[in-house]
Amino acid sequence: MTTSTMTGSRPEARAAVASPEPARTVDTADCFDFSCLETLIIDSPVDTVYDALFKVTEWPVHLPHVQQIDVSYDDGQYQEFWMTVASETDGSPLRVRSIRNCRYRQIEFFQPQPPRFLRHHAGIWRFIPQEGPEGADRTLVEVTHLWNLEPEIAAEVYPATPDRSTAVQVEEMLAGHSRLALASWQAVLGKPSGASGDAKKEG
Repeated sequence: MTTSTMTGSRPEARAAVASPEPARTVDTADCFDFSCLETLIIDSPVDTVYDALFKVTEWPVHLPHVQQIDVSYDDGQYQEFWMTVASETDGSPLRVRSIRNCRYRQIEFFQPQPPRFLRHHAGIWRFIPQEGPEGADRTLVEVTHLWNLEPEIAAEVYPATPDRSTAVQVEEMLAGHSRLALASWQAVLGKPSGASGDAKKEG
């Protein structure tokens, strides 16, 4: 089970640019109307989990839905790449552009060209070391998505129903993507060790 909260470089290779000091992050910005948080504990050390998500060129090896990664920039902290995935509707190739800021145990991202029903889309991954049974190293992984709707287009793509508004449907879709991503990395890196859940939305 994953936690769900709705609120409206390899570490050693990046020692020169990464820092454990707290810094302002995208999820503390006040420019997004909606956000969702999903978490999962993975039975692998924090550096192993971080490393797997940092090494974008290796994703096609580990993640079946990722067909190709084309990196246009990577200096060990900032990354820009195009990811080709299979479309959820018909399986056709879909290219997604992402720009990331990889810092100490956290990776921020945003899409310069988000899906047409979103005006803005960004987020952050956090990797928090945990001690498991008998002192085993494991990692609490948090992924937060933040977005603003393109209202008219969103209403066309996700028409409101008596039970679920357009905003709720978009929220559920992005939260589902987060859970799928976490489950995929869980399958690659280790078994889930525990989780809990609650939900909230704002905006």
